[in-house]
Amino acid sequence: MKCEGAAKEQRINSEFQLSDVEGLNFKGNPFDTIVSSGTLCAYNDPVYVLNEMNKWCKWYGQILLMEHGLYSSAPLAWLQKKVDSLNVKMIGCHLDRDIFDIIRSSKIEIDKCERVLGGYLYLIWAKPNKYV
Repeated sequence: MKCEGAAKEQRINSEFQLSDVEGLNFKGNPFDTIVSSGTLCAYNDPVYVLNEMNKWCKWYGQILLMEHGLYSSAPLAWLQKKVDSLNVKMIGCHLDRDIFDIIRSSKIEIDKCERVLGGYLYLIWAKPNKYV
């Protein structure tokens, strides 16, 4: 992997794992920050993955998400729902996921959220909730 070579070149002590996130199992909470970009659309169970992130993140850590989801415009959201099954078959990506509902169903807590591109893109700053 190119990232391993780059880390070694910069003398960064690191370990890389290539795996499906739904199959990962980290002991304890080894991460200060977890970043996920454009992935909640593809997981079979995105709430499970967010709950795993909650478990893996240190209590003082942060979970940063940049995800696409339903447009805030009703006509565009309707269109997303109509073409979702075709899109999943073609590229494995759900267009009709309500990102706020997914996060509310998980254990993580939203600190801040910005929606851009007509409400299609969600920029989310979250933190783990260790009290659930």
